[in-house]
Amino acid sequence: MRYWQRRIAVEFCHILTDGTGGLTFLKALVYDYLGRVGKEAGEPGDILTGAPCEEEAEDAYNRFYKSTLPLPDKGKTAFHPYGSITLPINTLITTGIIPLEAALREAKKRNVTLTVLLVAVYMDALQELQDSRVQKNTQKRPIALQVPVNMRSIYPSKTLRNFSLFVIPEIDPRLGKYSFEEILQVVREAMITQTNEKSISRYLSRNVGGQRSWAVRIVPMFLKRFLMPFLYTRMGEGLCSGTLSNVGLVKLPEGMAREVERVDFILGTNPINKTQCAVSSYGDKLVINFGRIIAETDVERLFFTRLIKMGIPVKMETNVKSS
Repeated sequence: MRYWQRRIAVEFCHILTDGTGGLTFLKALVYDYLGRVGKEAGEPGDILTGAPCEEEAEDAYNRFYKSTLPLPDKGKTAFHPYGSITLPINTLITTGIIPLEAALREAKKRNVTLTVLLVAVYMDALQELQDSRVQKNTQKRPIALQVPVNMRSIYPSKTLRNFSLFVIPEIDPRLGKYSFEEILQVVREAMITQTNEKSISRYLSRNVGGQRSWAVRIVPMFLKRFLMPFLYTRMGEGLCSGTLSNVGLVKLPEGMAREVERVDFILGTNPINKTQCAVSSYGDKLVINFGRIIAETDVERLFFTRLIKMGIPVKMETNVKSS
């Protein structure tokens, strides 16, 4: 946990939990804090205030694992925005604060969800970035984004441990330049076809099956440590150009809501995907945070420029000190 002036923050590794579990903990933490400092937070509503139940700690991946499913396609190495890594390595954050109603209105006009709209804008920005750096279509890489899915919306579980998987919409610029409408269609279809139980269960079974495999278990630890970086690149981050994670609309009890001005969500970065995007909504604000470990701001600039051209106002903030 971290705090500074009026801000309270918690930081989690995905080994422990996902965005839903982290947000659940943060809401309970702030609710308890307000009570301790004499604020009237009102009735807790869906905020967890009692002792944890057994189901909150279950390993839902193993509970819903199916051993007989075919594995998902391996995928191809994706385009990765590159840049100069900052030293010492710190997460540089660029924040766009947007009127939620304006963003929802644009999504409704295009007959898509807010998440689909933002993912399409991100992919379109990456397409322009690759076009500016690679001239020949034959040398271009696929552009694919990881979009986390809360598995609790598909399987009946109340676990607060990590229980998320990814939808991965993808375009192949080797086929030519995609219009924004074409990208919207690709993302919309991926969010529909890849989030049903039958499709996403293949990814669940692949991940859990690797843990259960006797062949994997007998491999000495030093070999696993040697092989894991390769597998992490080949079967994970290497297949995606970045991540856009939307925790959705954060709702708080009325008494607590009076004390909370804004809710931010920030993703960690890694040496492969050096820029990541996290989205949260609270009250009338949509907050989009880009975290990066490189000096260049090309991805964020192209992303927010597209929103502004759509007529969506954006107020910018950053934690980078001007020199």
